[in-house]
Amino acid sequence: MKFRGLLLAPLAFGATLVAGQQNADPGKAFVDALTASGLTMLSQVVTNFTQAIGPVLAKGGNMTLLAPTNAAFKKLGSMPSAQQLPAILAYHLVNGSLSYENLHKAPGNRIVAPTELIGSPLVNMLQQPQVVVVQASNSTSDKAEIPNPLADEVASFENTTDGPRLGNVLIQPIDHFLTIPGNLSSILQEEDDLSTIRALLDRNQTVDILSSTPSITLFAPEDKAVANATGALSKATTQDIANILANHVLNGTVAYTAWIQSGQIKADQTSASGESVKFRTEGNETFVSTGSIEARIIKADILTNNGVVHVVDRVLVNTQSNPAAAATAADTARKNSTSKSSQGGHKDASTPSPNISAAAVSAAFIIAAFYLTM
Repeated sequence: MKFRGLLLAPLAFGATLVAGQQNADPGKAFVDALTASGLTMLSQVVTNFTQAIGPVLAKGGNMTLLAPTNAAFKKLGSMPSAQQLPAILAYHLVNGSLSYENLHKAPGNRIVAPTELIGSPLVNMLQQPQVVVVQASNSTSDKAEIPNPLADEVASFENTTDGPRLGNVLIQPIDHFLTIPGNLSSILQEEDDLSTIRALLDRNQTVDILSSTPSITLFAPEDKAVANATGALSKATTQDIANILANHVLNGTVAYTAWIQSGQIKADQTSASGESVKFRTEGNETFVSTGSIEARIIKADILTNNGVVHVVDRVLVNTQSNPAAAATAADTARKNSTSKSSQGGHKDASTPSPNISAAAVSAAFIIAAFYLTM
């Protein structure tokens, strides 16, 4: 596994880790618990950061450590650098209990949980943390799985029952290290069935603008869906296509399917084109619609450093737009996110994420549409 997309700057949690090495050692019991569980290589790494991990674990509330096993360490080939380790550890430390009981109770047996990793440049989500996606296994194994798109692999829980607990912390051994999600451009490169939309966005600066925009959701039509929509797209004007593209994006809202199904994300959102985007669920499936077109999410929750991508089976051919509504929705989402962070949630001690305007996103789609109609 390679740590692609992983930058070297310590983040809020990482900076605490470095500073904490000068103080007492409140995390020693945690290290001892890892050693007793046979996670000796992880315990050796964590030993260097116990002074910082102790206060994080003591802040209250259930937490889960997704703990790479000794075998997972050996799969790395070489150890991450000292500069990388704080961010990597932060991404493996999850707020909430990722127990099998909670997983089986969750809609679709799928949990999206916030981690301790937050802040630029690794996370560009309006002072909100990066998440992990844990789901029931798609194979014959009963072990829970964590998709790892950038590494082209799936990390699995080592056991079919919960690991040990230390106070409020559940330790779940996993068989691979998790890869911190990369930017949108790198994610699109990894997805073979998104070559058409990737080629379109790569022909101009649209992908760069989307990659720099904090907290987005992209509904990316698979190649077959784009091919099936060729007739409708061939009759559209440049502005029509720009509106269609923008109606595939939520600007300022990260809509994970597990949060849609649980009601944590409202079923009626506003696209980057200012149009209504609605969600509905049927069994374990999630559908998205705008205008008169509905698409099924066929591959959900592909994480990026600034949001999430869902692969859909239809192009959302809605040519309408409402720029004022788009600007209002993006501004409201950013204000709500900042408010949540200031009310005792995660606080980003690093450089604030850039606030890309709704107008800039809209302009990028017009450029993309121009290339498509040439």
